[in-house]
Amino acid sequence: MSLAALTPASREDVAYYERTFPSSRGQIDSAVARAIEAGAVAPLDLQGLGMTAWVFCDARGVAYKVARDLSRSVVGMLAQEAEWLRVANTVPGVQMHVARFYAWRPDLGVIVRECVRAKRRDLQRRMKAEGDLWDLHRAIERAMLPYGFTAPEPKADSYVLTRDRGPVLVDAGFANKTGSRLAHDVARRHRDTSLHRDELGLERGYLRMEYGRTIPQAAGERLERKLAAMRPNPRRRRAAKR
Repeated sequence: MSLAALTPASREDVAYYERTFPSSRGQIDSAVARAIEAGAVAPLDLQGLGMTAWVFCDARGVAYKVARDLSRSVVGMLAQEAEWLRVANTVPGVQMHVARFYAWRPDLGVIVRECVRAKRRDLQRRMKAEGDLWDLHRAIERAMLPYGFTAPEPKADSYVLTRDRGPVLVDAGFANKTGSRLAHDVARRHRDTSLHRDELGLERGYLRMEYGRTIPQAAGERLERKLAAMRPNPRRRRAAKR
C-alpha cells in the first residue's frame, strides 16, 4: 500500500525528504504500514520527518508519530514522549495546550494522538516573534516538574496556534525525567539484564544531573552505589565482543 495510502502532496514530500535526507530512504513503506496497523485511515497526510519519526494525520484527524526504525534507542525515545503526553494530558493548565494523547503502540513504535492544525498562521508568526510562546513553554515546565518531567525540547515548530485553545504543543520529544520518576526509571532499567554496562553508566549520569535539584544528593548517591554494583547479562557482554 505504502505511497498509495498517502495524499498526492505527501508523496511529493516523501520524494523531497528522500532526496534531501538520504538516511530516510527505504523507510516510508514500513512507516505507512505501521501507521495503518495502529489504526490510521487513508489517505494519510504527511506532516513531517524528524530525527526519530515520521508524522502523519489520517482522514479522521488523528495523528500517528511513527518511529523511523524499531531500534531500542528510537522506540525508547518515543516511549518517553508518549509517557510525557499521557501525564501532561492530566495536568491542569497544561492539558489544553498539549495534543490529546490516545495510545502508545510499543510493538509498532507508534504514538497515536490528536492531529492539531494551524488556523491562523499570521498570528502564529506574530506570537513567536513576541516571545509569548516561550512564556508558555516555561509555564509548562514549571507545571510538569512536580510530575517528574521537564518540558520538551524548546522549538517554535513544536507548537501549533489554534483558534479555540491558543498554542498547542504537538512535538513532545526530548523531555527529561526528574526526581522520583527518574530514580525509579533508572532502577528499573538496571534490572534489565539485556542492557550493556555502558548503557547503565549513561543512565546513572542522568541521575547525577538531578543531584541537588530534584533528587537530594545523599539519596541519589546511595542509589547510585547500589546500582553501580549491578552487572549486565554476561551473554550480552560476550555477544558484544564477537
